[in-house]
Amino acid sequence: MTPEAYYRQILETTSNGILVISRACEILEINRNAMAMFNIDDVRAIGKPIADVLPDGPREALIRIVEETFDEGFALNEEIAYWEETGIEIELGISGSLIVSDTGQPLATVICRDMTAKRELERLRKMDQLKSDYVNKVAHELRNPLTTIQAYSETAASMIEGEPKEFLGTVEDECNRMLSLIKEMLNISRLESGKLKLTLSEVDFGALVVQCVEQVRSHSDQHTLSLDSPAQLPKAKIDEDKIKEVVLNLLENAVKYSPEGGEIRVVVTAQDQMLSIAVSDCGIGIESEHLRHLFEKFYRVDSPGTRGIPGTGLGLAITKGIVDAHAGSIQVDSEVGQGTTFTVELPAVPATTQAPSNREP
Repeated sequence: MTPEAYYRQILETTSNGILVISRACEILEINRNAMAMFNIDDVRAIGKPIADVLPDGPREALIRIVEETFDEGFALNEEIAYWEETGIEIELGISGSLIVSDTGQPLATVICRDMTAKRELERLRKMDQLKSDYVNKVAHELRNPLTTIQAYSETAASMIEGEPKEFLGTVEDECNRMLSLIKEMLNISRLESGKLKLTLSEVDFGALVVQCVEQVRSHSDQHTLSLDSPAQLPKAKIDEDKIKEVVLNLLENAVKYSPEGGEIRVVVTAQDQMLSIAVSDCGIGIESEHLRHLFEKFYRVDSPGTRGIPGTGLGLAITKGIVDAHAGSIQVDSEVGQGTTFTVELPAVPATTQAPSNREP
């Protein structure tokens, strides 16, 4: 490829509109994006004055940018908007810089950026923030009365026997389910707004995993939970409650997506200053095309095996957000009909900086 062809390829593949203008305000070079931005369909624009080629809307601004570039050596970004003949409003950010040709002639390079997409992105981000704020507010408003209902149900159930007690037990279960959903909504709202706060401390990671496994084991009589963990593990500097939430979510998912029961295997390892926990089940598995979407909020696998399993599609999004906030990573490997393995890695506290352990030897 010749230098000229290489230069032309770069010029035509950039996302910005580029014009090279002479001191006489004549167009010496223009790429396709600039021609599209200014609705120029005649390649014979080369060599013509700006005033004869550009539409009325951006003409004055471009001439002003060119003059400032020659006077000052550069021109800072100026935003303009104009209406095309088709009725579409175009928003552009225009800046200039001075270059010198191989003959020593000063030339103005004008860069034009399409701001329309940026404006739309900002609008969508603002709408997303408003939605998150609304969800956060509604979740807070719902949590208080539900907590009250739950407390009264528990008290009333302790005072009576028989069928009414069972009814109150159902009310309590439904309150717990809704409170769990509200907690997920609040967590995802905090993650999206960057307001998730971590209370970090040096934690015995092995003991934390044992607690989570025992908690899930006590709730499931169809599954066998096995734990493989070294006797000695480095500590992790983590938010203990939030990492418990991560481990419990992975264990509960393993139970939920193994409706026929079976073994759920938990393996904890430490290597290269990283702590790792892998949770494997022998359940329904996940098709490969779904794996890259699993950590997106509200995403749920739609398959015959999952349609009867309740869920919001928020748990794994929250899990990933918490792990990311700890500078860790999460991966998933699955085979349909064989099961799924989720692996979380978290930074360990270097041995030389760890506080003494209070556990008995």
